Amino acid sequence: MFISCKSQDYRNAEYYWDFLKSRGLKVFLGNQTLASIGKSQFTEVVHDAIYASKHMVVFASNVDYLSTKWVKNEYNEFLTKILAGKEGELVTLLLNKDDVDRLPNMLKSKECITADLSNHEEVLFNYVKR
Repeated sequence: MFISCKSQDYRNAEYYWDFLKSRGLKVFLGNQTLASIGKSQFTEVVHDAIYASKHMVVFASNVDYLSTKWVKNEYNEFLTKILAGKEGELVTLLLNKDDVDRLPNMLKSKECITADLSNHEEVLFNYVKR
């Protein structure tokens, strides 16, 4: 599983990284997984992780972060692989339910979970454990 988020969201995304790992899932999160590699290998490792991941969680505390270059590139690459026949699902996780209406067009047709849902962690886990 790949968690895509803007670097400003790494602290918040680590909560979900820890939660999903504690449930036995193999999870990629840039600041956790890439800390031990050099900058020159960053892009290759990210692309390999996207290709190897069955699911992607796109996390944002601010919906505008979903339109930033790296986050957009990551989810577009994953969605392109799904269109080419790769098995997997993409889910967006937002902190604020009021941001759902402002999702980028590429994400509007995909599942979206908001953190204000009392059991959103379990909903997320049940969605990606398939």
